Amino acid sequence: MSSKISSERKGPMEKQKLILGLCDDEEAIHRSLERKFDEYKETKVYEIELQHFYSAKELLNFRGEMDALLLDIDMPQMDGIEAAHYMNKRGISYKIIMLTSKTHRYKEAFQIGAFRFVSKPIEEEELFQAIDDVWERSLGKKAVTLYSNRRPTTVCQRDIYY
Repeated sequence: MSSKISSERKGPMEKQKLILGLCDDEEAIHRSLERKFDEYKETKVYEIELQHFYSAKELLNFRGEMDALLLDIDMPQMDGIEAAHYMNKRGISYKIIMLTSKTHRYKEAFQIGAFRFVSKPIEEEELFQAIDDVWERSLGKKAVTLYSNRRPTTVCQRDIYY
């Protein structure tokens, strides 16, 4: 009787992923946040994947999944507030972290259900606290497949009580 042992070894447990969208018309903001997140994710139990959008139009054409959206208010053609209104009408909801130096527009951002605000120029501590809050609120929202009488059922983790 012989047994076959796989030579493949599984590495350490993969980190869960937090998918963030970044919609800002300034290339420098994209590069800066990419560098900040590369350093920051090394200290976290989760990976950060950044989706880049350089206009509201690009964002509105996106059909993928995201856990949160870093959204600039002041952009040409369609600003972040308008884009969020449009997403809300289409039933698309992300935790929106507004990126802005336009403090006079905070009230408008509350109307679209903004989760947090991060002032420009972006301070790392303020940004990272907002991201950590998104992570904490997203825990347990992933779906898992459970079997009952050999039939698969998909259930949200936070709906499992026992």
